[in-house]
Amino acid sequence: MMSGSDLLQEGKSSLEGGSYKESIERFDVIEARFPQGSYAEQAKLNKMYAYYLNRDHKEALQEANDFIKLYPNHPNTAYAWYMKGLVNFDKARSIIDKFLPPDHSKVDQKQLTESLEAFLVILDKYPNSIYAEDSAKRVAYLRNILAQSEIHIANFYMDRKAYVGAANRAQYVIDNYDGAPAIQEALLIQIKAYRALGLDSMANDRLRILQLNYPEYEGLATL
Repeated sequence: MMSGSDLLQEGKSSLEGGSYKESIERFDVIEARFPQGSYAEQAKLNKMYAYYLNRDHKEALQEANDFIKLYPNHPNTAYAWYMKGLVNFDKARSIIDKFLPPDHSKVDQKQLTESLEAFLVILDKYPNSIYAEDSAKRVAYLRNILAQSEIHIANFYMDRKAYVGAANRAQYVIDNYDGAPAIQEALLIQIKAYRALGLDSMANDRLRILQLNYPEYEGLATL
């Protein structure tokens, strides 16, 4: 009978050679034979990555969630969180890439939000990990897409003269995505919505904020 070390090495070799399903089988055997200890822990980490490379997103997420639940204080729990964010990130990106030109507003916000939450855990709990820098970049990217998705909905309301709904969606962007480029358009939507509602004082207040913070914004020319 092969040792845990030998099985782990075989699984790693299959993984590195691109035989993902074969590597997963090896790691499954390790977990069955050695359910406790470092072999099972490493097998689960490797299996998580194998599923990810094989684009088995559901299984990869399950492995990541299981690892986080089983080993909350493990040195590699940060990796599990990173993989959780990465899987949802790639799932969302695969949908974005189907649209030419890309339309970020058509992406499932649930996947984007779950990806964002996982990367935020990295920045909060593991700021000194090797995954922190990349997680920070992905957080910025995801926040921008989510903000733009809200703008898409706000414009949908504006087109249908649902001005209160449009203003509220724009406010959600302002409250939750500080620093995102979509803030400019959110303020512009509020100006137009408040004017349509006869709320000139509120419209003028938003106009001052927009002019003060984004004087070069081309949307100002539409007012």
